[in-house]
Amino acid sequence: MKVFVSAAHTNAQEAKRIASILESRGAEICSTWFQDAVMSYDGDVTSDELRKRGERDLHELMQADFFVQISDVPSPGGSHTELGAALMIDMQGIYLLGPRRHVFHHLTCITQCQTVEELCENLFSDNDSLD
Repeated sequence: MKVFVSAAHTNAQEAKRIASILESRGAEICSTWFQDAVMSYDGDVTSDELRKRGERDLHELMQADFFVQISDVPSPGGSHTELGAALMIDMQGIYLLGPRRHVFHHLTCITQCQTVEELCENLFSDNDSLD
């Protein structure tokens, strides 16, 4: 089971924590964006580096079977773009951890979870049904 974890860059530590929990339960985490040492977009990072990050993130997303978007902190856009990509490639499961923040979060193909425990319960039971 390969999982891509998405969140606002300002919420990278929470994404890392959630990824660690999922990994401890047997998931393979495809996303590595939250491990970047520098996540600034204010001129500290070149356009070329940002392009490479975007390409890497898209490649990692395409490897995943499941997508998790953490929505407790509003995102300026990157995680919404990732959600759009996940919707377009028809992932096996798309999960929202936290509140619905826009119209796409209300789609029936997205399972909303309020807690990490609920996320794990849904994610791993969905994966068991695929075996």
